[in-house]
Amino acid sequence: MINQSKVNKEFCNLLNENVKEYCDVSKREVTPETLIEYLVTHNVIRQSMINRYMVIKLYPEYLEEYGSKMRAVKELSRTLPIHENGVYSILANHYFYFTKNKMKFP
Repeated sequence: MINQSKVNKEFCNLLNENVKEYCDVSKREVTPETLIEYLVTHNVIRQSMINRYMVIKLYPEYLEEYGSKMRAVKELSRTLPIHENGVYSILANHYFYFTKNKMKFP
């Protein structure tokens, strides 16, 4: 049985090749921006993950600006394509998302 670390490294290698090909075809330089664009447009990063990331990253700013959790959540739901209940759910379970992977690279 292959271990997760090997699969993750192979994923990175394949992704690297695919991004280079994507940039060659579109005659663009490989940059962090083109990598992110590739990941989003090819659905490697799902829209639901993008929305979760945005809620978690924007919430502290909205909380400070609007002064209460309820108002911050309401404004986030107006800014992002997520219902208020969805924003609350993401915030309640945020510790499951976007923690650093312990995988080591040489």
